[in-house]
Amino acid sequence: MTDLKMFRFFDSKKSINFVSSFYISLHIALFIISIALIGYDLFGINMGLEFQGGTELQIKFLSKEKLNLEEIQESLKKVGVERKNVQFTTEDSSILVRVEHQEIFSEKDIAIIEKEFKKVGLLSSVRKAEGVINGLHIRILELKEVTKNFINLYESYIINALSKIERFKIKNSQHIPNQIVYNDVLGRYEIEFDIEFYGTIDKILEMMHDKLGDFSIQKIEYVDSQISQSLKRESILAIIYAIIMVLFYILIRFDVLYIPGAIVCLFQDVCGSFLVFVLGRYEFDLPSIAAMLTVIGVSINNTIIVYDRIRAEAPASYDLISRDALLKYVNKAVNDTLSRTINTTLTVLFSSLSLWLLAGPVLKSFSAILSIGLLLGAFSSILAAPAMYVLMADNLGQKLHLLELELKYRNYKKEETR
Repeated sequence: MTDLKMFRFFDSKKSINFVSSFYISLHIALFIISIALIGYDLFGINMGLEFQGGTELQIKFLSKEKLNLEEIQESLKKVGVERKNVQFTTEDSSILVRVEHQEIFSEKDIAIIEKEFKKVGLLSSVRKAEGVINGLHIRILELKEVTKNFINLYESYIINALSKIERFKIKNSQHIPNQIVYNDVLGRYEIEFDIEFYGTIDKILEMMHDKLGDFSIQKIEYVDSQISQSLKRESILAIIYAIIMVLFYILIRFDVLYIPGAIVCLFQDVCGSFLVFVLGRYEFDLPSIAAMLTVIGVSINNTIIVYDRIRAEAPASYDLISRDALLKYVNKAVNDTLSRTINTTLTVLFSSLSLWLLAGPVLKSFSAILSIGLLLGAFSSILAAPAMYVLMADNLGQKLHLLELELKYRNYKKEETR
C-alpha cells in the first residue's frame, strides 16, 4: 500500500526567497489600509437597510409590458427616492424600492398639536406611535366622562389640531380609540388614539398605480432608526471584540513581538475587505459582518501556523541569534507552511468565488468580501505578518531579552533576601 501524501503546489526541497519581499509587503499592507480609510472618508459606503433604517418593498406589476427602469427611477425621484434605491429584482416585471428613514414628525409639530389641545382645555400627551411607520399616538388626559358623543368631540379636536400642520394627510378615516383607561388615583379617564398618516411609501404606491397599473406587494420590510443604530453599534463591537480576543490569544501562546504582525495582518485584511464597499459599491449589510468575521478567523489561523513554525525553528533566546540567521529561520518557516496556507485558502476561495459569480444579489457582498479577504489573508500570512515579526525581533529582540534577564535577577534577589 502506498502512503498518501498531501498535494503540494511547491517543492518542499526548493526554497523561495520571501525575505527579499518582506519590507515591500509591509508597504503594500499599509497602502491597502490607507486606501480603504481615505476611500471611506471620501466616498462613504452603501449601508444596507439593517444599518441605515427605512423601508424596503418589492413590487410586482401585473401588466405584461416591459418596464423601463430609467423612467421609474425618474418618476420616484420626484417623491424623494434616489435613483440608486430603485432597481430590478431577478424578475423583469418586479422592482425593489428602498426608502431611507424619514422622520416626518418633529418636536415642533408635536408642540403645535399639544398647544391646540390646551386651547380647548384638554391635557394631552403626543408621541410617535409604536409599530406604525408614519403614525402618532395621542393620549388625552384627565377626562371626567367618556361617551360616544364626547369621543366624537375629541376626534374633532384632533382633526382640528392636525390641520394646523399642512403636510399631514390622515390615512385612516376612522379614529376608534385604542384604549380607554380609568385612573383610580385622579378619578379621571384617559383616552388614546393611534392615527396614521400618508408617507413616502404611500406616495410611491399611488404613483406606481397611476403610471404602471395594478401591482402586488411581494415584500415589505421596515427597520426603525433606533434599531438600525443599535445593529450598527453591535456589529462594530463584534469585529473589535474578535480582533481583541485574537490578539490576546497570540499574546498568551507566543511573546509580545508577534503581536504587531498580527495587528498589521488583521487590519490589512479587514480594511482590504472594506474596499469591496468603498470601490465596488456593494451594500454593507449583516451578512457582510459575518463574512468579515470569517476572514478574520481564517486569516489569523494561517498566521498562527506560520508563527508556530517560526517559534519551532528559531532559538528561544534572541541574544543567541544574528539577524541573518533570524531571516533564514523565518524564510524556512514560511516555505514549510506555504503549501498548507495555499491549500487552506483555495479550499474556501473556490466556494466563495462560486457564490460571487453564480449566487443571487443577496449573497453578492458576502461572497465578495470572503473572496477578497481570503486572498489578502494569504498574502498577509505569508509576507506581511512574518515581515513585521522580523522587524520587531531585529529592533526589540535584544531589549526584550535584557528585560527578561533583569526581571529574573530581581526575582532572584527577592528570593535571596527572604
